[in-house]
Amino acid sequence: MNKNKFFTLISRKIILLIGITLPLLFLTQCGCRADDDKKIEKWTFVVYSDNRGSNPTHRAVLASIAKIKPDLILNLGDMVFRGEEYGTLESFKTDIEKTWGDFDSFNRIFYPTIGGHEERYYNQSPYPPHGKEPDNQAGQKLYRDLAIKKRVAKFNKKYGDYYFKHKNVHFIMIYRSDEWKVKDQQVEWLKDILNSIKDDDPIVVTGHAGGWFLSNVEDANHETVRKLLREYNVDIELAADWHDYYADTDGDILRMRSGSAGWGDAVFIQFDVTDKNFTITAFEPDGVTPFTGREWISPRWIKEFGKPALKR
Repeated sequence: MNKNKFFTLISRKIILLIGITLPLLFLTQCGCRADDDKKIEKWTFVVYSDNRGSNPTHRAVLASIAKIKPDLILNLGDMVFRGEEYGTLESFKTDIEKTWGDFDSFNRIFYPTIGGHEERYYNQSPYPPHGKEPDNQAGQKLYRDLAIKKRVAKFNKKYGDYYFKHKNVHFIMIYRSDEWKVKDQQVEWLKDILNSIKDDDPIVVTGHAGGWFLSNVEDANHETVRKLLREYNVDIELAADWHDYYADTDGDILRMRSGSAGWGDAVFIQFDVTDKNFTITAFEPDGVTPFTGREWISPRWIKEFGKPALKR
């Protein structure tokens, strides 16, 4: 896979556009991908997070996403909130119905990861108890309610990680909430998934915790995961949780945090995919300016602009 990557940044008055193109060589092998003379038509997935229940900003983001008509929608966690006023799954569905129309059609292309608020909502108590990690069974209940297991290729029944492929992109969704330490079984599950990917199509890995893709010497399994992602040439890692829009690189891996789509922040990211590249665009439908900078920035310097979103 061609790992040369270049980044461009263009500012607009209403929408901040971060166009990030990653040239990738998608080869053919064993019928896993399209034939050489058959190109992948452009398709789109969007990523957002941290709406924390029903609120006007979330509805503004959903309305903008609806106009794009993406093939997939990824929510990186904290989509609900522990509290009847804002955070029930029914409140989330109400936002969908007001902006998208039918919840079932939305849910067919909707793939979330678990954040701390999902665990709190399903436990109906603050989490985690002092000195303990969150109860992953509470978060997995959300997956059952959204019928995730029926729509993916591999589901980790013990912890709730899952894997699927859409067209020419592999997606690995990791159960990695705010204070969740990676378990031995999760490492083995991830290794098995990465070993099963025999083509050179791009790999996107997600987890909720804001620093899950950063170094964490306190968790040996976390460091093992970091090595695996580099070893298997993962292309993009996504996180949320910290409510900032952020991008940097770890060698050839592009790492991004998705900002927040709730409570006045209003950021989501659009990924346009072809057989040769990603074009990545960050939108602020009606909220904040995530960051501004040079018209062209290389992977070496993009972290210079990875600062929290600023309110208007």
